Amino acid sequence: LKCNTNRCPTGVATQDPALMAGLVVEDKASRVANYHRKTVEAAMELVGAMGLQSPGEVDGRHIQVRVDGSRVMSYAEIFPPLEDGAFLRGTAPERLQRLWDATAPADHVPPHT
Repeated sequence: LKCNTNRCPTGVATQDPALMAGLVVEDKASRVANYHRKTVEAAMELVGAMGLQSPGEVDGRHIQVRVDGSRVMSYAEIFPPLEDGAFLRGTAPERLQRLWDATAPADHVPPHT
């Protein structure tokens, strides 16, 4: 992407008047709306392909990620559900607890009461 270099090819994130002149808001608005509609349609197709009725039913078991060249894991395996306060009590799964414990205590947010 070039948007942070003041050479944004679409003119959206630039301060260059020549590039800004190429931004036709009316045209972009309909294109963005179409892109959004198609993205939502594609997401709903994926939800249906999982055998679900609603995006709210998707959880970590449904999302797979390649973790290396030969292994795929679900988000539920990588990020298992935790009980409230598990990190603070030291009862989170060992791998996650080690990551938590390695952070500075100032980074920890106290639990909601």
